[in-house]
Amino acid sequence: QMVKLINSYLRKASRGEDHMVVARKNVSNSFAVAELPKKGPEPVFRMAALDPTTQRIAAAHTVSADATGFNVAAIEKRLRQLASHDLPVPSPSPSAGTDSVATATVRPMTPVAFAAEPEERPAPAVEAIARNQSGWQIQIAAVPSKEAAIDLLDKARDMAPRALSKVRDYTEIVEKNDVTLYRARFTGFASKSAAWDACGELKKKKLACLAIYN
Repeated sequence: QMVKLINSYLRKASRGEDHMVVARKNVSNSFAVAELPKKGPEPVFRMAALDPTTQRIAAAHTVSADATGFNVAAIEKRLRQLASHDLPVPSPSPSAGTDSVATATVRPMTPVAFAAEPEERPAPAVEAIARNQSGWQIQIAAVPSKEAAIDLLDKARDMAPRALSKVRDYTEIVEKNDVTLYRARFTGFASKSAAWDACGELKKKKLACLAIYN
């Protein structure tokens, strides 16, 4: 604190000149102590409290009032007061360095129930119709799998759309010599001639056909 005051006053004193001219004559490396009265209390600014380092700093920066225009005696008096008294050091407030942190409570997310999506199912195949279907029918194939039978029925409809527009197709399972076969048939013909005409159309397209009455 004392060195800061010295530097502050001296910067003001030397402002405007590149170099400071110190006018002194036969000045020793210690402060001049004013004569004390023979009687009465001694002033509190006696120089005995200054240590050698402080004396050297003060002596090195001592200037005359005529050279700077400042009251050097008043500055020296203030320095003596600082050297003879302990300056109070402000104590930090207990709450000054404590940062208050607001804590937020995080609530757990409530699970949202979603409706289960329906499982994708393949397109319904042609269901097997009971064997007791009556009336005139035509059979175009007997194959080892139901999928193959359905494919043949679709192909036949494309070949003879007019003859097969009013009848329905179905597959029928049959066991023969320990082999499972699926018959591909059309049923619902109004007469024998209608069934025979449909077979005639399919045979023209190189597709086997057999008209039967069940």
